[in-house]
Amino acid sequence: MKLTKATILLGILGVVSLASQSWAYCEEHNKTVKPAAKAADGAKVTPCSGHGASATATAEAGSKPCCGKKQGCSSAKTWLALEGSSKALLSSLPTMRYRVGEETLDCPAEAEKMAMKADKPVQYVVGEKSFATKPEATVALASMLDETAKELQVVHMTVAGKEIGCPHAASILAKDANTTVKYVVAGAEFADQQKADSVAKLVAEAAGSVKVSYKVGDDSFCCDKMAGVKVKETGKKMTYVVAGEETCCEQTAKLLLAQAKIKAMIDAAANGKA
Repeated sequence: MKLTKATILLGILGVVSLASQSWAYCEEHNKTVKPAAKAADGAKVTPCSGHGASATATAEAGSKPCCGKKQGCSSAKTWLALEGSSKALLSSLPTMRYRVGEETLDCPAEAEKMAMKADKPVQYVVGEKSFATKPEATVALASMLDETAKELQVVHMTVAGKEIGCPHAASILAKDANTTVKYVVAGAEFADQQKADSVAKLVAEAAGSVKVSYKVGDDSFCCDKMAGVKVKETGKKMTYVVAGEETCCEQTAKLLLAQAKIKAMIDAAANGKA
């Protein structure tokens, strides 16, 4: 499937709108990563090098784990197993990158090493913006992906790979170019608008089916309020569970949720096209 220019541009949408200002910070959240730090956020990292590495990994070293697990407030990895055109679409979406001085890298471990050598802090880059701390960057990235998820639910008309907003104009341009109008939803292209509209409904349902659940000790909850009561009763931390991944960091949970929704939407569109 050929990705449209409009689809790729979805990755740079950046309207930051927070549903809640009450964040549950991990201990690492109160720190800006300095060159002397041992690692970023204490999360497990897949070995990476240069441009080919995933920007969603975080470095592992001696910092304290979150909730007793080696998973802190890091970017998530929910979608990394996708293949083909779905993976190509996801690779066009915004990620977190790492800047040291004038150098920008995809790999947090390499950025950390460079920061130590250069005696400079790591800056966290999302889209065109740079942040001093990972929590700030994580909030921005999650918000960007939320906006992208909304756009992926919309049926976009394209002619010769270019998005056209007006049906009449699309029809004229398609006739002039001796081609037909195509309809794109969540990365999947359709020749029939009715089919695209029906798939768009499936995509929206798939997004709505992705939820956050909560754990406090050995108890599981579907409601954050009930989990919060248990936290007060026991003094234990709340763990957020999204698509099989756990974190005690609310920022990371929101990022995991946005990623899981997008993956579910693209899967639904691909299945609808099959």
